[in-house]
Amino acid sequence: FTDAQNKSEMVALMLEKHAQFKNSYFVGDTLSDGLAAKDNSLRFVKVNYGYGNAQDWNQIPLHKSVDEVVELLLINE
Repeated sequence: FTDAQNKSEMVALMLEKHAQFKNSYFVGDTLSDGLAAKDNSLRFVKVNYGYGNAQDWNQIPLHKSVDEVVELLLINE
């Protein structure tokens, strides 16, 4: 994915190559993670224990927000 200019493009290239992941969740802790998910129509799960807590999340649709890793195992459609 060396041709990607940013995280959104990297995810788009990955989804082109691996179409089976188009219904996946994108789990991340920064606004750039959320934007990559949004740009690629992926459900975004924000983890609250990372770097992006002080960022403005208003423009990112959150499927879920979690405080602990174990909560990821409990996510349902």
